[in-house]
Amino acid sequence: MTTTTRRAPRGFTLIELMIVVSIVGILSSIAIPEFEHMTLRARIAERETILRAIAKGVEDVTLNSSRFNVDLVGDYNPDASPGTTKRPWMQAQAGWQDLPLIIEGNTYCSYQFVLTTTVNPTTLQITGDCDIDGNGDHNVKVQQYLGLGHAFVLQSETASNDRVF
Repeated sequence: MTTTTRRAPRGFTLIELMIVVSIVGILSSIAIPEFEHMTLRARIAERETILRAIAKGVEDVTLNSSRFNVDLVGDYNPDASPGTTKRPWMQAQAGWQDLPLIIEGNTYCSYQFVLTTTVNPTTLQITGDCDIDGNGDHNVKVQQYLGLGHAFVLQSETASNDRVF
């Protein structure tokens, strides 16, 4: 009389492991490019939001103060060397401390604005300079606003790279 004893399974077979590894590979090939695209969209959204906030800040200053009947310039903030890392915003930098604008944290882009009130009509130019896609090339977006009284209307916007907004 022979009795056969069942052995308890001791692990996974090679086929099962290969199937799991291939499924993980397929999922990562889908997820990684989508994550990079989402990062790109977040940087673009940050730049658009800050450009519009700067325009509203300059508009608030011209509406609520009579001392800005002269040209006003806010130099590149943070520094003008864009990279793929965030850099600290400097609120006390010349031109920026007059704006009712608070940028909390760090930003990917450097921003500059030039308000020209000594010519008619008043103009406002805002520049956002950054390396949005991480390829080492500057991507500069310039918004031109036309002053109508103390308000500003977006007249035109241009980007140095058409692939990235």
